[in-house]
Amino acid sequence: MAASNRNNQHDKKSLLWYVYPPFLLILITALIAVNLYASKTFRTLYINQLTDDLQLTAQIIGSKLSENTKKNVSQYSHFKKVFQAVDGRRLTIISVDGTVQVDSVGHAASMENHKERPEIITALHGQVGQSERYSVTAKQNMLYVAVPIITNEQILFVVRLAMPLTVVNTELQALNKQIILTACLVAILAGILSWWLTRRVSRRLKEILEGAEHFASGHLGFRLQMPRSHELARLADAMNTMAGQLDERIRTIIAQRNQLDAVLSGMSEAVVAFDLEERILFLNSAAETICNVQQWAVQGKTVTEAIRNSQFQNVVTRVISERTSLRGDILAGSNRERLLEVHGSVLNDETGEVIGGLLVLNDVTELRRLENIRKDFVANVSHELRTPITSIKGFVETLLAECNPAEESPSNQKRFLTIIQRHADRLNQIIEDLLSLSRIEQQTSNEQLPTETIKFSEVIDRAINLCEQNATAKEISVTRSCREELHGQVAASLLEQALVNLIDNAIKYSDEKSEVRIEATETESEIILSVHDSGCGIPREHHDRLFERFYRVDKARSRKVGGTGLGLSIVKHISHALGGYPSVISTVGKGSTFAIHLPRKSNSAATPLKSATV
Repeated sequence: MAASNRNNQHDKKSLLWYVYPPFLLILITALIAVNLYASKTFRTLYINQLTDDLQLTAQIIGSKLSENTKKNVSQYSHFKKVFQAVDGRRLTIISVDGTVQVDSVGHAASMENHKERPEIITALHGQVGQSERYSVTAKQNMLYVAVPIITNEQILFVVRLAMPLTVVNTELQALNKQIILTACLVAILAGILSWWLTRRVSRRLKEILEGAEHFASGHLGFRLQMPRSHELARLADAMNTMAGQLDERIRTIIAQRNQLDAVLSGMSEAVVAFDLEERILFLNSAAETICNVQQWAVQGKTVTEAIRNSQFQNVVTRVISERTSLRGDILAGSNRERLLEVHGSVLNDETGEVIGGLLVLNDVTELRRLENIRKDFVANVSHELRTPITSIKGFVETLLAECNPAEESPSNQKRFLTIIQRHADRLNQIIEDLLSLSRIEQQTSNEQLPTETIKFSEVIDRAINLCEQNATAKEISVTRSCREELHGQVAASLLEQALVNLIDNAIKYSDEKSEVRIEATETESEIILSVHDSGCGIPREHHDRLFERFYRVDKARSRKVGGTGLGLSIVKHISHALGGYPSVISTVGKGSTFAIHLPRKSNSAATPLKSATV
């Protein structure tokens, strides 16, 4: 391609041959046009001058004739002889009826009537007539001027003078030779001058071209000298400025690229970029390790050719075809012993057009193993603690039942047993909540969420009924606001559990004889279930941590009302399991609103992949 471009450059002509010949052609054309115009103008001026001269002579002859007029032809004969000796001009005297009376060249008696001649027609109308035409009598082209001789407003006769046009042509030819000679000299001088100017401009442009070639070859430190021409100087200055800016920007881009390479190389996550045809554009060192490839060996190849993993190829294909973001887990390794968390998204250019995709891979094998150990530990410990706690509660209740209220207990037996029972109940509630979290996590990881089409009003009513005893104890009214036809496809039991936790919290932290409201609203993209209370409210700095496990805003108050610190965490896990998210709006002294946002359909920002099991 480069050789072809060089051959094309050698085949092309210099700027001189594109500028000089057209300029010379324009100059010659202009000189020819000026010569033609000048010849025509000079001929017109010469004819007008001859016409004026002939008119004056005719008027003089006419005045002499009118002084001796006896209208006898023999009286005009001496004028004929005199005029034959003057410049070879032809004299003709014509009466008003068109009859030729005297002619210095031919015999008047044998000549035809001249009344229809153009110049005679004009003269008989009282004006000077003039025409150019071929004369049959003189056998050549002639210039005719006819002057009417008028006395007492009456035309006596017409005096016509004629002159051969050969005289005019001879004079004009001599003049044209001088004009052509002058034009040739001007053309030669102008051609030489234009050649010199064109060569000079071409030389300056060639210097600028050589400077541009320096810039193109990467020598951006080179600077063009300033020509004397204002326009070329501005061009050279603009190119020098451009080179400086390009040099600065290239240095900046290289520095940014080096920084980006350093960041990507230092990342523990694997990064793989690919185009719309699934060809690999880039991968960092972590990706080389995880995928067991080398960038220099796979760059430009398709993902199918470079990485032998069907799940990986499926993610790449989905990112390109669906133009969406993906997240999930895939198995990797020769024995599929590693679990990789993958995040896929599309790549856009500066105009927003999709140009490819990007995958970020993170080896979570050890993390998931520890997470599974934690889940198993929580489940096992909860189950192991449940049996002794149940036994303790049973024995305490038995002892309390056998205590005689009438007898005084010096050892405060009943009070101690009551404290033991309260703490056993609280510990039992913590265990129940831990078991609930464990079940929710287990169902979510295995995608065992049984869904059904339900009416939200029915789920809300069941949750209110489960909390009715606590609400009645504090004389709190629980109201519902929900359209009866509002329905959706969700796991009803989980949603009910989340609502029970929110309603129970609202009742616990509300004053007696207050109100708790449950509302179900809908937008174009989601359904929102809100629980409003008029309790003490929560300060803003605690909002971000409310849904953490065992987090309490007021630990003393939470212990007093019997909170475990797991209720809102359960709500968060259930909301995520249902594809939604929780939210809170609270003002100190005015109450709080906790809400569960559920999508109308699966339109989350990142489409989850089916999790793979190890």
